[in-house]
Amino acid sequence: MIKQILSEEFLRMQKLAGIITEDEEANAKQKLQALREDAFGSNKAIPLSQIPDAAAKAAVSAGTKDNSNNDDAVNAGEAPVAVGSLKPMQKEVIPQKALSFALGFADTGTTPDLNNMEAITSEDGYIMDGHHRWAARTLLNPGASVKVFKVDMLADDVVTALNIYTKARGLKGNPGKGDVGQFAALIPKAIDAFVSQGTDQWPMSEKKPEEIKAIIAKIGGGDFEKGKATLIANAKKLPTAIHPNAPSRVDMPVIDAKKGDLKKVLTKLKAGDIDFKEPYAQSTKFAMGKKEEPVKENKIKDLIRMNQLAGTITEGQARKIIAILNEDEDFKVDGTYTANTQTIMSDLKNEKEGVYVLKGGLEKNGRWNEDSLQKGEPVYYTTDTTDPKLKSFQEDGMVWVTIENGEMEVVEY
Repeated sequence: MIKQILSEEFLRMQKLAGIITEDEEANAKQKLQALREDAFGSNKAIPLSQIPDAAAKAAVSAGTKDNSNNDDAVNAGEAPVAVGSLKPMQKEVIPQKALSFALGFADTGTTPDLNNMEAITSEDGYIMDGHHRWAARTLLNPGASVKVFKVDMLADDVVTALNIYTKARGLKGNPGKGDVGQFAALIPKAIDAFVSQGTDQWPMSEKKPEEIKAIIAKIGGGDFEKGKATLIANAKKLPTAIHPNAPSRVDMPVIDAKKGDLKKVLTKLKAGDIDFKEPYAQSTKFAMGKKEEPVKENKIKDLIRMNQLAGTITEGQARKIIAILNEDEDFKVDGTYTANTQTIMSDLKNEKEGVYVLKGGLEKNGRWNEDSLQKGEPVYYTTDTTDPKLKSFQEDGMVWVTIENGEMEVVEY
């Protein structure tokens, strides 16, 4: 198989020329994709506040529209894990809140249910949310098996993908308090305060000090001091080293299981709906401000020449590829653009490929169809997907309609 793998377009030329098979092209593309592991252009977790609104809205449902079926899809699902093996993605953990959760579970076994974490974890063992439930279950038994939802990506990429979903929903991050590094040192004082004064932390806020003391005694097999010692010893086993690229709590994802977010975002990740890895859909690239140069003939010919010099293809093979290239319509770049309203709407109705900018064009429920788009006010049209003028139309109320390869993609700003 040809060693040089620089361009998917070049691979396509080789397949058309009969130099490589379809299977060899597919395998080469997989290797090429392995070089594209950055999420949203970064190999580090992107804080919520640093993801542009327009980019998030464009990317959250564009993953299946980037002409690549597998780049954004990821395995994700329910998995059992020892709670003590999980690591914190944030430092903000309040000892009193975790202690109250732990005592509530020890008292009832269900309030809250600490065996079902309803939390997302990464393949490298970092917990994205539910840090207080994680700390609470560790207080009772670091070896306990808990149910989480594992996403088979590194923590950096999981944070970025979840932050895209969070930002697209218009949510803001939650401010946090506490320091997991001080957790073990503060637990003894928290226990003493609970049994002497009570607490305002749910669910122990509903208990009197003597009732709280009885629950701690239950943890110790009927002995309060043993129960207290168990909690203190387990607190020291809580992992405290947060992820080196962890954003602050206010810049972390907001995934509310009770509102259905957990199920929705996992479904999107498994389906590859969130466009967070290259190659990006056109609408995502526009919103991210990426200006990607169209493929030009001379660029491909340079690659052909390089491969010929490297001995990976023969002179005859190079000539055959160039002959196909000269006849290939995909490399002819048309930079037509217009602001003529009649032309725009006529081309849209005829589904001419390009990018259409409309003011409005959606129904009241935010959905669209061909009739609703025809009611939008035409603003601009271009066949050049890298047209710099497009950035000036990233305003509220603007609707971008991208028609490419027979598919229509609609994004509202």
